[in-house]
Amino acid sequence: SLHDALPISALLSKLRHPNIIRHLGSEILGKRAVMCTEFVHESFAAWYKRLETRSARDKCLDIRIKFGQVLTGLSYVHRQGVMHRNLKPDNIFIDLDGVIKLGDFTTTRMLDIPIQAYTPEDPKERDRSGREMRRLWYRAPELILRDEVYGPKVDTWSVGCLLAEAATGRSLFQSDSEIDHLFRVFRLLGTPTKQTWSEVLTM
Repeated sequence: SLHDALPISALLSKLRHPNIIRHLGSEILGKRAVMCTEFVHESFAAWYKRLETRSARDKCLDIRIKFGQVLTGLSYVHRQGVMHRNLKPDNIFIDLDGVIKLGDFTTTRMLDIPIQAYTPEDPKERDRSGREMRRLWYRAPELILRDEVYGPKVDTWSVGCLLAEAATGRSLFQSDSEIDHLFRVFRLLGTPTKQTWSEVLTM
């Protein structure tokens, strides 16, 4: 929203790291917020397609190098008190030198220490575009369950989903709704219980 654009812009202008896309400025044009960033060559979505043609050895090495940079950039962001909350193949970029850049911080939230309750992002299920649906594939269960208190682990979950996709060539949770997403997660990892995740009972 326009209300959030200026604080986000101010925050992004302070993030300086080789694995974070550089924010050059922003402007309000009518009812739109326009942000200008450094040029990046391609996204992980394009890189994933190229990975399918590589030998197993080359693929493993490439994945290790690129995800090392993803985690380095994400660690920096978290140390600055920021959660990305929307990591997906379309939001991780590769520049012309092959350097990974985390981008699209439009759903960013500041991390409160100690961790506080957040206003729910999406109070109810809504119709989703294809782009919104793909965003769902990388979302941590606590975001879908509307947990009011969460932290940087939601980004770590997304990186795990992205890593699995790079290794296997397909998305780990190709869900078409929030409830389907949760069923797929529980099918793979087990349904949470009071012993394994006591907080889930209050969500």
